[in-house]
Amino acid sequence: MSERTIRVGIFGAGHIVNQRYLTGYKQVPNAEVVAIADVVEGRAARLAEQWGVPRAYTDYRDMLALPEIDAVHICTPPFTHCETTVAAFEAGKHVYVEKPPALSADEVRRMVAAGRAAGKLLMMGSNAVYYPEQQALKKLIDKGELGEIYYAKILGFSRRGAPHGWFREKAKAGGGPLMDGVSHSMDIFLFLTSTPRPVSVVGRTYDTFRHDSGETNRYLAADIAEGAKDVPVSDVEDLATGFVQFENGLTLTVDTSWKIHLEMQGGTFIAGTMAGARLGWSGLEIFRDVDGQPTSEVIQLPEEEKSHVQAIRHFVECVREGRETDSPGERSIVTMTIFDALYRSAAEGGREIRL
Repeated sequence: MSERTIRVGIFGAGHIVNQRYLTGYKQVPNAEVVAIADVVEGRAARLAEQWGVPRAYTDYRDMLALPEIDAVHICTPPFTHCETTVAAFEAGKHVYVEKPPALSADEVRRMVAAGRAAGKLLMMGSNAVYYPEQQALKKLIDKGELGEIYYAKILGFSRRGAPHGWFREKAKAGGGPLMDGVSHSMDIFLFLTSTPRPVSVVGRTYDTFRHDSGETNRYLAADIAEGAKDVPVSDVEDLATGFVQFENGLTLTVDTSWKIHLEMQGGTFIAGTMAGARLGWSGLEIFRDVDGQPTSEVIQLPEEEKSHVQAIRHFVECVREGRETDSPGERSIVTMTIFDALYRSAAEGGREIRL
């Protein structure tokens, strides 16, 4: 007997949907995108025709009314996530939400509560968690090969990488590079360390380049369609730095910037009492002492494209099997609790925020 096909509706028709998710769903057995919705008139229809998706809508609520849809994949700006997620649960659908998760921890709490009340799955867009490097490192940590994890660092600098459009509006994006990029890295860190409880946060933010036009090719096509030229001055940070302490004694530092006059090797760094690890573009590297000498080793993993297919496959399998996801909304509550505190600390001159 063949497995039931999970039918999905996608809200959002930007470049991430075109380049990552529509091709991703086509690679997952027993999954089918049957509808696309986008508030920009004609945008969903054009993408639906391009990909052979049978239905297109301007109002996502019309898409939610389709009885044949099992799940909704939300790929719109963060300010829409809470409203559309709650509406999807009320319509009896499972939900996958692209990161950043929402505008605040309170919004994520509402999303989680709505999913629990509806008895439906909420999966946050932890795409990179399912890459082979992260999965391999998680197994090493759980086996105790790094020892006790006591320090971690998230570093992501770009000399000229500020996006256009709504990414530059706090009311829509929630923030700058902290929300844009660190939401993914923070989720990876929490996944690897089994989500310790944060107890204090200190942070500072800077908007040195708020008048810069923002030269980049990331998201460019989608941003132009959403009115990128109408945001001449950014009101989000272009650099954020933070210091987070956790109940178990673990310390995390965060440094991220869209624009800075520096070039630094980025990645997520995890330090334990027996070994350390770096996750970066070059893959997974392990640092340890062998016979009293410091060594480093790049872990060779099977050749597998870094794509969203692994996360989509996990989502579809969880929906079909009725089981919890490895990217629960509760973990995103912790991410946004840290972000809320960091922004509050920055607004108050770097004061320590106790959680």
